[in-house]
Amino acid sequence: MSNDLSNQLKETCSVTGTVCVYFRCHFDSIPGQEVLIAGSCKALGGWDPTEALAMKYSERGQWTAQVTIPLQSLVHSSQQLHTPVLLYYRYLVAEDKGKTRYWEQGRSRQLELCCSDFRAALPAVIVYDDFARTLDQEGDIFSTVAFRDIVFRRNVKQSEPSYYEKYKEAYENAKGRHEKTKSYVLQIQVPAYQVYQKQQILLCGTSEALKSQYDTPDGLTMSDTFVPLWSAFISLPLSTSQFAYTFQIGGGDEVIKENREMRIFWLSLMDEQIIRQSTEPPLVVCHSYPPFCHNQNWRGSGIAIPVFSLRTQASCGVGEFSDLKFLVDFCVKTNFQLVQLLPVNDTRVHNTWVDSYPYSSVSICALHPQYLRLDRICEAPSYLKAELEKERRRLNELPSVDYEEVVRFKEYYILEAYKLSGKEVLQSKEFLEFFEENKAWLMPYAVYRYLLNTTGTGDHTKWGNRSHITMEELEALASPTSLHFDHIGVTYFTQFHLHLQLLEASQYAAEHGVILKGDLPIGVNRNCLDTWLYPHLFRLHMQCGAPPDYFAEFGQNWGFPTYDWDQMASNNFEWWRFRLNQMAQYFHAYRIDHILGFFRIWEIPIRYVNGICGRFFPSIPISRSELESRGLWDMDRYCKPWIRESFIREQFGDDAGQVMNIFFDHGHGDLLNFKECYDTEYKLSRAFEQQHHFKQEWLVLLLRLISNVILLRDEDEPNQLFHPRIDLMKTTSYNELMDDNWKHQFYELYEDYFFHRQDDLWRKKSMLKLPMMKNSTGMLVIGEDLGMIPACVPDVMNALSIIGMRIQRMPADPKVEFGNPQYYEYLTIATPGSHDMATIRGWWEEMENDQRQRFYEQMLARSGDAPRKCEADIVQQILEQHVSSPSIWAIFLFQDILGMDEKLRRDNPAEEQINVPANPKHYWRYRLHVSLETILSSTDFLQKCQKLNEIGARGIL
Repeated sequence: MSNDLSNQLKETCSVTGTVCVYFRCHFDSIPGQEVLIAGSCKALGGWDPTEALAMKYSERGQWTAQVTIPLQSLVHSSQQLHTPVLLYYRYLVAEDKGKTRYWEQGRSRQLELCCSDFRAALPAVIVYDDFARTLDQEGDIFSTVAFRDIVFRRNVKQSEPSYYEKYKEAYENAKGRHEKTKSYVLQIQVPAYQVYQKQQILLCGTSEALKSQYDTPDGLTMSDTFVPLWSAFISLPLSTSQFAYTFQIGGGDEVIKENREMRIFWLSLMDEQIIRQSTEPPLVVCHSYPPFCHNQNWRGSGIAIPVFSLRTQASCGVGEFSDLKFLVDFCVKTNFQLVQLLPVNDTRVHNTWVDSYPYSSVSICALHPQYLRLDRICEAPSYLKAELEKERRRLNELPSVDYEEVVRFKEYYILEAYKLSGKEVLQSKEFLEFFEENKAWLMPYAVYRYLLNTTGTGDHTKWGNRSHITMEELEALASPTSLHFDHIGVTYFTQFHLHLQLLEASQYAAEHGVILKGDLPIGVNRNCLDTWLYPHLFRLHMQCGAPPDYFAEFGQNWGFPTYDWDQMASNNFEWWRFRLNQMAQYFHAYRIDHILGFFRIWEIPIRYVNGICGRFFPSIPISRSELESRGLWDMDRYCKPWIRESFIREQFGDDAGQVMNIFFDHGHGDLLNFKECYDTEYKLSRAFEQQHHFKQEWLVLLLRLISNVILLRDEDEPNQLFHPRIDLMKTTSYNELMDDNWKHQFYELYEDYFFHRQDDLWRKKSMLKLPMMKNSTGMLVIGEDLGMIPACVPDVMNALSIIGMRIQRMPADPKVEFGNPQYYEYLTIATPGSHDMATIRGWWEEMENDQRQRFYEQMLARSGDAPRKCEADIVQQILEQHVSSPSIWAIFLFQDILGMDEKLRRDNPAEEQINVPANPKHYWRYRLHVSLETILSSTDFLQKCQKLNEIGARGIL
């Protein structure tokens, strides 16, 4: 904002000065409870619940508070003229003498204290709230950016002036007669969702004073400036202190009325006294609750594909941010409303194809250079244009992404472009603004990349005296006067252009009514910028993954360090809120990868390679005394790998003798113990990397043997606390227990540990994190709730209105073989599969014949023999079942949509799978085999997609 505008705004606030706000809210409290109010100004604690303003209890369940607020404290440097000065606030309840505090449900409330060009001094604002906000899932979902600004977007430019005109008109009318009749301005607000562009909310009532201000035969048109919150301003005499009112929708083909009794507004005697004593008319704000509801359940559809998988004629060997525009065009033509992506952050740490793993980010903010459209970052000379065209043709002829070649060429081209235009770009007004807004992460990230490239390793424990760094040292290393500044500058240059191109794609999607959905990985690379700068936020001696499941028999070990949530909570989760706000620059919705990790994470000690010997963190372990009370006393027997000579002979055959000599010592009887140099998964794996004469097939068998235990010792108290090994009943260690009662005791402990004793703990832990994440931005939140689901997860997600996932081949009910989309809940995503799975065709052709036949008969209601090959009509029928489900979203892999068309789809469906979770060294390189231009010109296919969405009534406005 220019200094002139800023000065005008400050002058306005100096005229307006302060305003006295009287809060009134109704809450049926019980003895021992206290109601507080926290908000966006210092007087309300600045959102700190421990500094929240305590309210006073009065008659009939009403709580009151009075606060004087300097308006200047609410003005931001970016504030424009003709915009309101807003106060945000929420109520919370304190119990246990203030030790326990919890927020009301729903999003923050909003109060407009004055408008920057409205210079009348408001003596007081009286706020009437209904605190009894029950679960409002419609409000939580449809007030997000995805719906407010995309699906149900309104023409704000036309509506804004009328809002302030009505505000000023009502105030001037009240002011003109205040001395005689003691008038006031009443602002009635109501949340109203799923209101389309041509529709309006009308206020209707029994008061003659209200009826005199109607601007339509059906009522007073409310303002949509702050949708989904609708507002109307009325000038009323004090004699009109009570009246009945209601809302209805007008402006469409019919008037839609509320299906409920009339609402009642009244002034209290105390508020009437405030109005009488005021020299200027006060503003009385009535936040009307519950929301206006007209019983609609909008349902949409989307497509899912990683950016790197896109193919256009202009891209260079990999999908690029600019290609997203073609994907948006496809959505517009076929009536899809959402594009779902995988993470797009920088992952370069090894400088090999291993960095193709998009979930292993080295920065929570930096974007990956592979997504840059090169010919848009500078005016290139002819030699550079020729090189680009040559590489583009070569790399685009490949069926999949050659990650190493793509990154090598793009880094080379970016460096050449920087030499040509870098100095000019870094001195431009646009870049300087970008740098100022992003310096907190951009400058450290540029230094990180410089040190990684010059040392040849991302392992910052090997950076000598740079293993730990201060802000002063960072500033010095990033100094523009340093000899190495070009290493820093090229990173600035790269991230600036990536930002511009992704932002352009995001804005293009929003303008065309398409939601761009990002992906929030559960972890970060162990050697990333964030573990370097903030090691105290991570448990670096641990790693996270997943227990055995549909994807991986022996669990997954992602290698990411786990989070120290207590440390993160100590500064109100600033790291997470910063991360989410960075995402919100580009995305309108996001998927929480492995949302179960925010209840508890599968944590694996650093000495393990697989995930099967992990344990949940946090968790309530089993104590030695608890085990002994059940007659279980031999901890060494339960915790050491149970290995007999017969196991080795059975599994290793002719190699058994050699294996026993190399890896084992003899113990009691025919039992064997791993030699100390091989007694962990990590030691074994390292030995096989170094000793090339070891047969690789031995390693899998040895790793299976080393995990043949019943109990795992706790990392902090290994002699007193224990955790059951996941799937312990499948181990020979368990099956060879001598006493059946011991087996029964372990079975009971196992069931209690995994399915009962942790539930309350995990519920509480999730409610410290997920509400913070949900309220940090206005993005729509989806949770990937797949795997071993604790009992508390559905309730928490339902209470927070976080949308879950339903995958047909992974039914939530373990008693059924396939999920039935017809019975999915509304707040879910119906999808046949994810990027971690084979496509519909791949799954179909991988199934056993009898399973395929059951699906063919039971789910598709077809007779005869199920075909071995998944024909296009089968794919189409499965997609039709999903779009016809009650789920709010039906989202499909782009490969599955192409599967409806025999001409466009790939010949071999096995080549379409994006990730294989069971393989920790999977190469992420899938790319469309046809260009988006070709797809957009395929009229029959586009019509088939349109028809699909029509069948499911998806995206109907």
